[in-house]
Amino acid sequence: MKISACWIVKNEEKNLERSVRSLSRVADELIIVDTGSEDGTVDIAKALKASVYDFAWINDFSAARNFALSKASGDVVIFLDADEWFQPALARQDRRVIEDAFQRPEVEALMLRLTNINADSNELLDSFSNVRIYRLHPAIRYVGSIHETPQRKAGDSWRYLATMDYAGWTIYHSGYTPSLMLDKLDRNIRMMETELGITEDPYELFILHSLLMRENYSSDKFESALPHLLYMLLHPAYFTQAYEGHKEEFLQRAYYAMHIAKAYRNLISRRQIFQCIVLPAKEHLSESNSQILELFYLFLFGCQPDRYLALYSQCASRLPSLSDRSVAGRHTVMVYLKTYTASLYLDLGSNDKAFELIDEVLRDPDNCSVMTLSILIDCLYGQADDAILPYLLSVLDMDNSSVYPKLIETLVGRRKKTIFLFLQKRLLDAGKLSMPDVLFLMLIQQNYEQLGMSVDAMTVSEEQRDAVERQLFLAALACGDPAFYLKYKGRLPHYAHILEAYWAETPLASITDSDWQVLADNYPLLAFAVDRETADRFAELFSAYPLSCFALKAGYYYYNHLDQELALLDRDNLPLWEKDSYAFLCRSLIRSGKEEEGLSILDALLQGERYGEQLFLLLYILGQNDRGDTGKKAKALYDRYVLTYNNLIDSLDEQRANPADSTPAEVISLDAYRAAKQAES
Repeated sequence: MKISACWIVKNEEKNLERSVRSLSRVADELIIVDTGSEDGTVDIAKALKASVYDFAWINDFSAARNFALSKASGDVVIFLDADEWFQPALARQDRRVIEDAFQRPEVEALMLRLTNINADSNELLDSFSNVRIYRLHPAIRYVGSIHETPQRKAGDSWRYLATMDYAGWTIYHSGYTPSLMLDKLDRNIRMMETELGITEDPYELFILHSLLMRENYSSDKFESALPHLLYMLLHPAYFTQAYEGHKEEFLQRAYYAMHIAKAYRNLISRRQIFQCIVLPAKEHLSESNSQILELFYLFLFGCQPDRYLALYSQCASRLPSLSDRSVAGRHTVMVYLKTYTASLYLDLGSNDKAFELIDEVLRDPDNCSVMTLSILIDCLYGQADDAILPYLLSVLDMDNSSVYPKLIETLVGRRKKTIFLFLQKRLLDAGKLSMPDVLFLMLIQQNYEQLGMSVDAMTVSEEQRDAVERQLFLAALACGDPAFYLKYKGRLPHYAHILEAYWAETPLASITDSDWQVLADNYPLLAFAVDRETADRFAELFSAYPLSCFALKAGYYYYNHLDQELALLDRDNLPLWEKDSYAFLCRSLIRSGKEEEGLSILDALLQGERYGEQLFLLLYILGQNDRGDTGKKAKALYDRYVLTYNNLIDSLDEQRANPADSTPAEVISLDAYRAAKQAES
């Protein structure tokens, strides 16, 4: 059996030798097609004793690859990119694996693991299955101008190759290193958009739209990805055909599609997502992968925490760990799911379960966010700061430029002043604390005069101007001396009108969005650095918007366990449509042992058809945590209203999204699926 090895290359002098040497011991001939290199690529190829051919680039990867295949004379071909290599390099005895596999006539290709690595840091990005070794046959050619795949011609159509999985070898790929990705993605998008304009076959159009959805999502261009997802959802019949035998690609596209759909709920119905993605997954994917997709669906679109937790408990032992990056996109989904599950356990009082999950999430700095850190602090509520601090130092990378600011924001929002001061002083002593943060420390120490003198003495860079102005503004609010404000009035252009009203003790007559943002951003800072009374006096300036002020305070009071203070907030004129405010209020009442009062409010909201996910979550919590009459009433309300609410969501979806007749009649409806699940239980 003769084995050919092929590459198409352009300006790959840094990568080519490593790739060729990684398989040169098993290949009988080396075919390198150059598409216009201007560096030493061709000389390196010749030095490696490869046959080198020129090919004029025509924006078509398949054309270049198929040209390389036409020059190969083997029975089997190994096709790599120059930035791919076998690790470890294949040895002479590895030929036997290839020879044995292709002695079986039903095997057309070997499916290997391809692992993307970040060449800048040598970190694993993700891993997936891919065809890189297959029979050399006139009927097997590459299809697609980009993201091309080897397929066999069957009549007037193409079909994927019959593969055999082989996990004994790993191919490393450095081409998805973040520093290289944006240019590649932009190139890919341009090429596929050109092809989109000339392709007529509906199935090929589906594949192109699928790839464009993926590339735009990967470029953080959700709006550009949206029309491609809409096309896919309006052609559901192709979902199964496109990903038959390519389950990992289906998973990746499913994760991306569901994420985009959540961002555009006014255009995409959750029924479409359920029918086009969740149900096919149940049929074609492994049980664990289909359960992950269903959990993600319930997390994004569902309003039934009982179903979510029941499914999570059922499959928890089989879920991949966060260190498993074997499927592109799944790691991010698992972070979402474990974080959400931790928050549910926390609500149910299962702090140990919540802590176990959030601890796993935070072991990876990339997963660190204000939300995950807030859940962590809530899990540790009641423990002394000097007990929490060693844990934070052990699990979090304080030198990480993305982790530390999020931790500081969380500590401020959760009033963890002792930990905050320790960490900031450590940076101060090391000379690493920014000037605005030094000013904030002076604010906490109520050293307003020194704060002002420091501002006078410093040369403020353009980058720090807004942050320094903000610290002066906070000092002007906190110091109790209008002379301080008057002295620095000229340095406070963004806040002058607010401070004028503050010292005149006159509420703002008109409030812009930017004014409101000033309150939202600085209320927790004042409450943390000075005291809550000062923050509340500041909020009184915005009394023209009492409902927004109530919501702001309710959230802050709840997250800082100020349950009695929250219960005392004036809610006589709080309308039923202020569901978020009522949710905070009910949470606080339930936590402080006033379950009956909280349930009464929830009942009134539901009777007024003021439905919301948080309300049903609170009913579920009450039903689980209270074993008396209140718990029974909560369960009854939950059962009575939750299906009504979910059907209402679907009805509204149908009115505003795509027409019902775009979905095949044979696909089960969401209502029928729910009814079947209820019958099972």
